[in-house]
Amino acid sequence: MRKIYFLLLLLFAYGGVFAQPANISRYLYSVSNTTYTAISTGTGATSLGFPATYDNQVSAAISLGGTFNYGGVAYTTCYISANGYITFGAAPAAANYTPLSTLGTTTGAISAFGQDAGGSEAAGAAPQVAYQNIGGATGEFVVQWKDHANYYNRSQERLNFQIRLNLATGVINIVYGPCTNPGTVSTANGVNVQVGIRGGSTTYASNVNNLMVGNVPAGTTCNWSNAVTGSSNASTMLFSSTNSNVNIPNGLTFTWIPLTAVAPVRAFSAVSGITTTGATVSWTAPTGATRYNVQYRVPGTCTWTNFSGNPVTGTTATLTGLLPSTAYQVRVQAADATNATIYSHIPNQSGAGDGYTTSGTFSTLCDAVGVPYSQNFESVTAPNIPSCTSVFDVNGGTTWDTWPIPDNTWGFTGNALRYIYSTTLPGNDWYFLRGLNLTGGTTYQITFKYGATDPLYPEKLKVAFGTSATPAAMTTTIVDYPNIVAPAVAPFANLVTLPFTPATTGVYYIGFQAYSATDQFRLLVDDILVDVQPACTPPTALTASAPTPTT
Repeated sequence: MRKIYFLLLLLFAYGGVFAQPANISRYLYSVSNTTYTAISTGTGATSLGFPATYDNQVSAAISLGGTFNYGGVAYTTCYISANGYITFGAAPAAANYTPLSTLGTTTGAISAFGQDAGGSEAAGAAPQVAYQNIGGATGEFVVQWKDHANYYNRSQERLNFQIRLNLATGVINIVYGPCTNPGTVSTANGVNVQVGIRGGSTTYASNVNNLMVGNVPAGTTCNWSNAVTGSSNASTMLFSSTNSNVNIPNGLTFTWIPLTAVAPVRAFSAVSGITTTGATVSWTAPTGATRYNVQYRVPGTCTWTNFSGNPVTGTTATLTGLLPSTAYQVRVQAADATNATIYSHIPNQSGAGDGYTTSGTFSTLCDAVGVPYSQNFESVTAPNIPSCTSVFDVNGGTTWDTWPIPDNTWGFTGNALRYIYSTTLPGNDWYFLRGLNLTGGTTYQITFKYGATDPLYPEKLKVAFGTSATPAAMTTTIVDYPNIVAPAVAPFANLVTLPFTPATTGVYYIGFQAYSATDQFRLLVDDILVDVQPACTPPTALTASAPTPTT
């Protein structure tokens, strides 16, 4: 029994079945452009023997020709998938097209082009998957996909790329050679590619280090060299004819260097203090970090601007000198005195979601305007929200958008503001009007329509105001409707006029909070008007009786 126990200890110590790569998120990532050097069977490479029409083939265990230390585990073999990646510990499932978010029995994965793939059938193509050890036990192990393609675009694409493992240092290089633009067939498996590295679990925070790039905003000229850190283990790189600008430059090289001292920033708080020219971004300190570098950009800009206060020693940064009414994306790099991590993903305004969108991490405010101020949502194409207004999605679920009303008998017309239900999360979402210049001590009034659309699903709405467009600033409630029940038949709209009085003169924001329970239905708001309350309230519900020709 003691002999068996001793053998198990040895297996654990030397990367056996119990040890798994860890802290892969701590690998340092960089991007560069190098020369693509192809390998060939004529100069020492070994073909895996996959057919030219390869589809879902996976190799047996292939010797690396040395030892590769990956996440603290020593490997001497790997498995090569025809779908653009390699794994450690075990072979992946043949039809696994998502190697970074699907674990199977593998203990690690490195993905250069993880998707449903096949050999190119374009003119002149000669598909081959091959490998070669260059330099022996302390050299490089190279895996190459030649004339590769997305399975659905085999007649058009010819892609060439390599995964190169430095056996002496543990450094990983993914290098792309000549690649055509993406093919024109767009399918669920045909436009998204997983690129990056994964350890012995699919836990994003600690064991996935991946990239993402997309058509953000539509028509962007940013390509794969402008990729950013993924926001989840399932993040992808766009490769689609919907925007051929998002292509792969020849010689593009992604590099990951082992680093264990500092963990990357993975968690953010809500953006605060948003003004017309600035905002404060906050994050959770990761293990080992003593300082941070902050960068920001306007969505669609391919390069980043360094925050003037770098390096930041705390966990907040107040950006200033920004443009009014402009969306910004932000990312943060953790560091200590000698080491730096990958940059973080781009957070959204609540800090809980993905900010790699046209809305970005936050939008600076528009200059405030006076009253009367109206918003009927007719200036936008649904589901967009009007400029100079904003949405704050507190819990990362569904949120406010605009929606074309399908039936005028509902009491709403054209577009209306809509909160749609989530099956898993309750509502906690704010919609903020543009900043308003209001005078302290003056009574104003807000008029708007609101309503639910199904009597079986009651909704909840609160209206409040404060000095910034954030939930925390909504300190004064105008009205709270905790049980909005739709009538059995239309119309569903309720029209109200409500007074409110700011205590001091300044810029104020009015917010509409949907806080409906989980799995309700639809809450609508429309035809908002803010004005000074008249000294004399107009009469309502006028009627006439006993009319005559003159009275």
